Amino acid sequence: DQHAEGENPALPQDVAEAHIASMYCPYCRDTLAQGLRGKYDYLDGIVTSKTCQHIMQTYWSWILNVPTAYHYFLGMPAQVENPHALAFFMQELANFRASLERWTGHTITDQDLDKAIQTYNTHRRLLRRRCPASRRRREIQAFILFPWRPVL
Repeated sequence: DQHAEGENPALPQDVAEAHIASMYCPYCRDTLAQGLRGKYDYLDGIVTSKTCQHIMQTYWSWILNVPTAYHYFLGMPAQVENPHALAFFMQELANFRASLERWTGHTITDQDLDKAIQTYNTHRRLLRRRCPASRRRREIQAFILFPWRPVL
């Protein structure tokens, strides 16, 4: 029980404020707070990209304060219409793959990636059949707004 542990479930991000600014978006603050509280102990690693300053600071705070076996920061081109953006991003993906290979001790082939994509697409297709779109939207919105609450 959060109240018995001295936590206020209405203010889940408070623990993160020592690490990132309170004006950062609720998603970033809550993700870091949940990590600091051990709610993501089942994760082997964390990967993120530079989508915004808030995500970047959340990542750096995470790797400094949340024990995680693997972490990777995927560089993103700042100007996607720049003629060099695609080459830059392709190199970043190659670096990411190499990093995962070093960490796992396993070579990741194109066939491995194709199989993983097929598996995830199958799971998504099955989820769509079992869960109507209106319910999925409600669940996703509830998770985004209140990730610490169970979805009913």
